[in-house]
Amino acid sequence: MISFFRKGPDFLVWAAEDTTALREGLLQLVDGDILTLEEAFDASDEGYTIVMMTRQMSQKITSSDMEQVAGFRCSSEDLLCLYISAQDYHIKSKVRRAPSIVIMRVFGDARKVMDKIGEDYEAMTGSFEEQLEQANDYGIILAFTKESLKNSITVKSLHPEVMYINMRYEDFMADMRMQVLRYINEGIDKRDWYELEIRIYDRYEAYTLQYERLINIIEELEIGLVLGEAWSKDYPRLFMSVGVYRLKLFTFFDPVDVKKVLLGFEYAFSGQRIVDIDVYKGKTKLNWTDTIEKGVPRDRMQMADAFRKKYDKQLRPEIRKEISELEKQILATRTD
Repeated sequence: MISFFRKGPDFLVWAAEDTTALREGLLQLVDGDILTLEEAFDASDEGYTIVMMTRQMSQKITSSDMEQVAGFRCSSEDLLCLYISAQDYHIKSKVRRAPSIVIMRVFGDARKVMDKIGEDYEAMTGSFEEQLEQANDYGIILAFTKESLKNSITVKSLHPEVMYINMRYEDFMADMRMQVLRYINEGIDKRDWYELEIRIYDRYEAYTLQYERLINIIEELEIGLVLGEAWSKDYPRLFMSVGVYRLKLFTFFDPVDVKKVLLGFEYAFSGQRIVDIDVYKGKTKLNWTDTIEKGVPRDRMQMADAFRKKYDKQLRPEIRKEISELEKQILATRTD
């Protein structure tokens, strides 16, 4: 499944006369680091909290007001609960939430996506730092990236401009869940998605393992949405039928690029071919020769090896391990 958006780190504005004492007290409660604002964002994920410490609480604070910035590996709710429950550490302070951060993945022309969202929500546009300074009392900061949201997102991987939307996080996300595909289509010039059929053949009939492996690959590389599947039969020769499992894949990636991925993953990490995966666009079958590209040997096995190595680099270690385990199980079903 393609992830189109996710929540960024929590931001808190925390005011105390002695920000050093506040910082040290919080670090005693939770594992954290003293960082710059950019470093803290780069180190963050969804379960991370960035605390901007200042002497005076106000509706908006600027970078000059921030005396300390620290990142903590827990949610803002957990951090506040630990602080409130601490028996031996309390100083006079005030704390409030800063805007929620939402990161949206875009394809194609990010500017078109931003223009459409800006029109719908009357959003303000500026750099990440500007919006965090000018609008850090309420609302949403919506950032954009072309990177997979499964990977770590850094400030440098974001589009140079973000959007501030004066809206509750819960209301905004409810809207986005309904509208996100419309915005994604805006970036790819409203072109139609491709509907592809993927057929899995395995003469050893390890279809459950093959299916689980293929779904892992499709979801991890985010090449499309699987919206249907069924058993069927194919007829490679006259009067000869073979079982086949079919998936309906909807994607805005070029069908040839999808074929390259699946050609590469016909082979296990060991180099042994363990499955035959055909890709159809309508009634037209894409052949391995359709994937020939400059700099890649014009040999089926060598091409598949090159594609496998290319896409293998995009797998997270834990997913690669899971796929490897499935391949071992598939290879154990081979009887000759």
